[in-house]
Amino acid sequence: MSPKIQSLVTKFVDDLTLAIQDEGAAAFRAAIGSGFAPTNGRRTTPKKTGIMLPPRPRGQKRDPKVLAGLVTSTLAYVKKNPGQRLEQIGSGMGVETAELKLPVQKLLADRSLTKKGIKRATVYRAR
Repeated sequence: MSPKIQSLVTKFVDDLTLAIQDEGAAAFRAAIGSGFAPTNGRRTTPKKTGIMLPPRPRGQKRDPKVLAGLVTSTLAYVKKNPGQRLEQIGSGMGVETAELKLPVQKLLADRSLTKKGIKRATVYRAR
């Protein structure tokens, strides 16, 4: 076989292999129920009633408007559901726990929230 034909066959086989792997990965994600792949290297969790936060590169600060909205919605959620842990608040709001740490710190500093307990047993209530 000529080198030109050999390179075309090799390229075709490589492209076909990648396409099959992509289809297999998509079928696997659909089978386990996630239906989508993580974006920007960040873990994402499908939620039924989640707040859609814009993706941002790792280490980049959040937009102040987005952060202010998250602070407001966190306070509203805690007012409706007092006595929950951060994991429960995140699950209820559809936001990752890591995304809620700064808004909760701001609410505690403003004395809009109170906390009781230590470490993972900490529960939050609105004032």
